[in-house]
Amino acid sequence: MLWVALPEGANAVALMETAAQENISLAPGALFSAREGFANCIRLSCGAPWTPQQANALRRLGELVDANLQDT
Repeated sequence: MLWVALPEGANAVALMETAAQENISLAPGALFSAREGFANCIRLSCGAPWTPQQANALRRLGELVDANLQDT
């Protein structure tokens, strides 16, 4: 697993919802906090062999993060 701290102001739950619409899976950091902490963090799985599809999904996730930050 990779733990990624996004810039302050990122909303990992909203990012998860948007990413899911494009079949990109991630876990928002708030799932791992009893006090709704880590709102700007995500957990990504990295256990599968690297593929061009994963590279494209990661690139797209970066674009979604950028759009998420523009919305704040």
